[in-house]
Amino acid sequence: MSYPESVLERLAKADTPWLNAGDSVTRLGVTLAGTGIREIWKYTPIKSFVEAFADPQNGSSLVTAGLEQPGIQASDFAELSDTDLLLVRECLESLDGTCYPMADLTVLDTADGRLLKVAGEPAEPLVLETVQAGRHATVIDVAAGARLTLVEDSSAADFNSQLVFLRLGPGAHVQHTRTALMSSAMQWSLLMAELDGDSAYTLQQYQTGGRKRRTDCHIKLNGRGASAELTGAYLTEDGCHLDQQVIIEHRAPETTSRQKFHGIGTGKSRAVFNGRIHIHHGASASDALLTNRNLSLNPGAEIDTKPELEIYTDDVRCAHGATVGQLSEESLFYLRSRGITETAARALLCRGFLRECIAGPSTDTVTARLTGALQ
Repeated sequence: MSYPESVLERLAKADTPWLNAGDSVTRLGVTLAGTGIREIWKYTPIKSFVEAFADPQNGSSLVTAGLEQPGIQASDFAELSDTDLLLVRECLESLDGTCYPMADLTVLDTADGRLLKVAGEPAEPLVLETVQAGRHATVIDVAAGARLTLVEDSSAADFNSQLVFLRLGPGAHVQHTRTALMSSAMQWSLLMAELDGDSAYTLQQYQTGGRKRRTDCHIKLNGRGASAELTGAYLTEDGCHLDQQVIIEHRAPETTSRQKFHGIGTGKSRAVFNGRIHIHHGASASDALLTNRNLSLNPGAEIDTKPELEIYTDDVRCAHGATVGQLSEESLFYLRSRGITETAARALLCRGFLRECIAGPSTDTVTARLTGALQ
């Protein structure tokens, strides 16, 4: 049986009360056979990702920590109450399957589906770690006024597919750190976050290229006064591929977003960054800024960056910019004139460039991994 029929036939039999399997599989078939998917997955053809679902998942791919704290309630998808089942279905069915077919695949085939409900202010971070090949889906519902520190790490060496859906209630605050630093991995992930009024979301995302790695990030500022701040640093090494797609939607007035991503390409590698800001009708007084800066350290390193603005209302402040360049010869000369070797000078400048976008609980680990590869 040919692609993608073999995968769809198996998933059509999935027992998934949290998602209508029949509707999802039908939509998947149409999407994967259509021409639109080629543009959405222009730089990272989806076929090999879909084919990785041919075999069922074996065992759990997700390890969690911090669930036992007061204020956190965890439930497996297969054991949800009627109320929680409605919550999960509302979140998952709001995903646009034509844009995110991998989300349908992941949710249909997950052995790690889990709902996490957060209230108050848990003292310790909530940790989600992907440790082996597999797929998992996590819905995190953060109550009004709650505060959460979320740490997400992918250390799996083989194919993994992961979905994290965050829903922030009014006045909620979430500090989120994501790392994916295994260069051998083949990975797809989607981070979807929906923010209600006066909620605040901070994301620090650090990645290396993998055998193939595609990261989708979609933030919806749904309530007046909601804000999101995203920073990221990334590195592509020889033979590696990283495709990052970031969308921020301003759907309500007086919303704010900030994006700042720095990346370095080495060897024969490819880095893709596509950042889109969408200001909807009625989202007056929105304030959005996107910057993406890249260094290419090798003629074989390809870097594709594309910032986008879509504005459908007046009285907004928006700006975006993207650059791809090389290390400054003047800065290198300055350092070498003070007795620093060329190799050390290059590493020092690269370290400073990346460190502009590195902060939070994973600073030491991320800095060592990203800058250690540049020695």
